[in-house]
Amino acid sequence: MILCPQYGRPRHPVSTVHHLRIFSLRKQPYRVLAVVLISFPLGCIVASCFSLETAYDVGGAVHLPYAFNVYPQTANLLNHPRLLDLGKWAVWGFGLVETGVLAFLRFRFHWWPINPLGLAFQYATGPQSYWFSLLLVWVTKFTLLRYGGAKAFQSGKYFFYGVGVGYVVGVALSGVVDVLWFPIQGHMVHYK
Repeated sequence: MILCPQYGRPRHPVSTVHHLRIFSLRKQPYRVLAVVLISFPLGCIVASCFSLETAYDVGGAVHLPYAFNVYPQTANLLNHPRLLDLGKWAVWGFGLVETGVLAFLRFRFHWWPINPLGLAFQYATGPQSYWFSLLLVWVTKFTLLRYGGAKAFQSGKYFFYGVGVGYVVGVALSGVVDVLWFPIQGHMVHYK
């Protein structure tokens, strides 16, 4: 399993969902299969090489923001083991029941607006960092569907794909400019 070097958790499920939204599995099954079979192993190789290079360059998990306390915390837990905490088990049990109820309601009633998946990601870094962007996407999609219908929504996809591609191209060009004219200092263009 590939871990994202910035957050220390797997990132491939997110990219897989985006991949399947860009390419239709029904219309382009061979293209989807080819991209997955090429990009996933290539991503594994690149992530593994990056992790090995970082480990040999600066040490094991030092590139993670929270990794400086890993070894002292592990030693502390080994020297002072914790006992069973019924309060934590109660909170986990409540979360399990809450997720089960939301999943049942989502399955049973098509109009139910709350997705139980939101409980899993409520304290994750992504939603905390991108909540406003997600809100803008939701409002834009709602507005397009409400006032323009499915035709406006389909036509708008190309514009928004272009916005994303344009952003990536802009960040890449900025990286090229940094390498050519500012090789030592560089500039922060994209953060998170």
